[in-house]
This record gives sequence, C-alpha cells and structure tokens, in this order.
Amino acid sequence: MKPTISVIAFAALFACSAAQAADVQERASFCGTVVSGVEAKCLLVKGSMVGAPLYNISSAHPRPRLGSMITGSGIAGGVSTCMQGVVLTDITWHHAAACPLDSKAH
Repeated sequence: MKPTISVIAFAALFACSAAQAADVQERASFCGTVVSGVEAKCLLVKGSMVGAPLYNISSAHPRPRLGSMITGSGIAGGVSTCMQGVVLTDITWHHAAACPLDSKAH
C-alpha cells in the first residue's frame, strides 16, 4: 500500500510543477518597422539590428500602420496562421522615433 501512496504523491507533485511551468510566460521586447506578412492581415516587426528576430504582432490592438516605427513588448509563444515570426500576444506598443543601437528594445 505504501508504494501506491508514494506513486500518487509523486504524480501529484509532478502535475503541480508542470502546471507552474506552463504559467511562466516569457515577455519579449521589440523595436522596428511594421511590415506586412505574406498572409493577409499579418503584421510583423522587423528589427533594425542584424540578426534581430522577426516578431508577429498581428494580434495587436490597436493595429499599428505599415511602415511606422514602434517599440513594445508581448508574450512570446502564441498561435497564428501567419506562418512567420515569433508570435506575440498581449501586445503593448507605442510609436518610436528610432530604435536603440543595443540589442535591448527598451
């Protein structure tokens, strides 16, 4: 009987730690020019630094205009039909005159 209780206790602890890991969400910062994606209504931010990631900001509300320079952040790991860039959700952004020269957006 004791091995069964140990297995159940271990399973419960494992489930709790997995649930906590799923709650941790990584916030990504970006700065760059808003460009259109290859799919309709897809918005992306292309950073000005060489090797900067491409961010999918299609779920941003309000939606920034194409060609505008913006800076902001969002939670990485969403789902999109755009098939491009790191998908962000819970996006906050504002217009920027320029992007910083270092690798941090703000």
